[in-house]
Amino acid sequence: MPQSTELRDLTSRVYQALARGDQAFFDRHVSRRDHVLAIGTDPGDWWAGHSAITRAFKHQFEELGEFEVVTSSPGAYSNGDVGWMADRVTFRLLDGTDVAARLTAVFHKEDGEWKIVQWHSSPGVTGDSVEGGSAPEGALPPEQEKSDSDPWGPV
Repeated sequence: MPQSTELRDLTSRVYQALARGDQAFFDRHVSRRDHVLAIGTDPGDWWAGHSAITRAFKHQFEELGEFEVVTSSPGAYSNGDVGWMADRVTFRLLDGTDVAARLTAVFHKEDGEWKIVQWHSSPGVTGDSVEGGSAPEGALPPEQEKSDSDPWGPV
């Protein structure tokens, strides 16, 4: 399947918006439909719904300030009204600290415009840091540890 130029361009704009802390960009490009989900790097970083996601991004922008996103070359594809991207990135902070991460996103075309419906960011960890193939105790939000009947958590 060939890469989607449209989604590669959008991914580039997402990175620019991340680096600038452009809250308005994410307010516009995160879907307002049900079951939108973003998962971050910390165990408690599990946000469902447009307002929770954009609040979380705003908080992180305020904490981090501006930074650079160094990309390895994202893969971006689409099939009809659904698209996705995956990339290995480095967040280069103003003090020179590099934070390596893996990013994935799923997009849905709504009224002719691609919207983020799922976002996931995580650091890569070695296999020996997770034994037995399951999440370490406390790695899931409390509502996920109690029940796996609704993988989206409360909305």
